[in-house]
Amino acid sequence: MKLKTFTPADVAGKKVLMRVDFNVPFKNGKVTDDSRIRAHTSTLKKLLDAGAKVALISHFGRPKGKVDPAFSLSQIVPDIEKAYNLKVVFVNDCVGEKVISAVDSIQPGEIVVLENSRFHPEEQKNDPEFSKKMAEGFDVFVMDAFSASHRADCSTSGVIPFVKAAFAGDLLEREGEMLGAVSENPAKPYVLILGGAKVSDKIDIVGNLLDKATTILIGGGMAYTFLKAQGKEIGKSLCDEERLDFAKDTLKKAADMGVKILLPVDSVVASGIDASDTEIVSSDSMPADKMGLDIGPETVKNFIAALDGPYGSI
Repeated sequence: MKLKTFTPADVAGKKVLMRVDFNVPFKNGKVTDDSRIRAHTSTLKKLLDAGAKVALISHFGRPKGKVDPAFSLSQIVPDIEKAYNLKVVFVNDCVGEKVISAVDSIQPGEIVVLENSRFHPEEQKNDPEFSKKMAEGFDVFVMDAFSASHRADCSTSGVIPFVKAAFAGDLLEREGEMLGAVSENPAKPYVLILGGAKVSDKIDIVGNLLDKATTILIGGGMAYTFLKAQGKEIGKSLCDEERLDFAKDTLKKAADMGVKILLPVDSVVASGIDASDTEIVSSDSMPADKMGLDIGPETVKNFIAALDGPYGSI
């Protein structure tokens, strides 16, 4: 999977809007894991070494199109400065004159970090007019957020028609190469691990890799959609109701093709996402008033066995 990347000449002296993934784990006012921030170091260094002026744009959490201080990226500025050893100029919006002025004014050793793009409802609607505003003042767009690259948002793809040039960053290029290696002609046995909250985000992946995989392990929130598709009680667990038919079809197709799909046989459950009343229950006996938070210890053993085997003892 070959992506268009930039050379120093492409970005020298240019104003660059760089899409990053700063949707980091955050608890009690602190970033608990800065891996996603540090993952962009290579791309950012190349841009700055070439003499580009760089503004970083990202979403953070799910503010649902409204300004919410709980999801302000200002909270993670110290972590960004520490990860990159650079001074951050924070702008409390991602469009408008304040953005243009900040980018114009930054000095060597400084970067601009823009406020949460999802504070605007237009962002996830990929509104062309808002995309145009977001691109205003920039010459180049660099997409380096692989984890958000499947979304058609203003900050991921909408801005591209409104800049002079657009490129993939190092992280996106690397992830693309890895995805190509496992999707085009993968070696067998081949175990596909899926997680996340929504089945809809993974439909294309499942569809493209079902005939290539030997075993598919499904965890995370999306597992409960598949468990419900099997007719199991999932209580208050996450469920992508619109994709239940897809889950049923996938389970049937996998069975017909001899592809083993492993779902959780037990879960860590509680009365809510932040509740402390956790317990481990079988997937055959989920309480109606509980929600699944994570896979249980028996499922962990099954998943490890599938990865060791290729089928292990399952």
